[in-house]
Amino acid sequence: MVDNLKDIKSKIFSFRGLAFIGSADIIGAAISTIFWLILASLLLVEEYGKITYLIAIASLAQSCSVVGSSNTFMVYSSKKPELIHILKTAFDLENDTVKLSSHLKKLQNSVNSLLEST
Repeated sequence: MVDNLKDIKSKIFSFRGLAFIGSADIIGAAISTIFWLILASLLLVEEYGKITYLIAIASLAQSCSVVGSSNTFMVYSSKKPELIHILKTAFDLENDTVKLSSHLKKLQNSVNSLLEST
């Protein structure tokens, strides 16, 4: 019995990286689910529908804008090295919390004005 437990333990710890990735995905999905359930309980049906509609449009736009971005970076960095700093700034925006929070505030104001206008 003890040998079986040791075998199971060694098998689990042999896939340690996979376990961390899997647990991170599960925890992230659980947090997202809880967030959306709380948000759905706080908002009216129309407001929740508008928010999900706007998020769907933003997600579609983001998916379209990411297509080929790594290829673009490689091509421009080799052909026009003077543009590297501009491309790095664009790709590193998410690492700058001050800029990111200001953009999020602008987005929040835009969403609030859209929700208030209807």
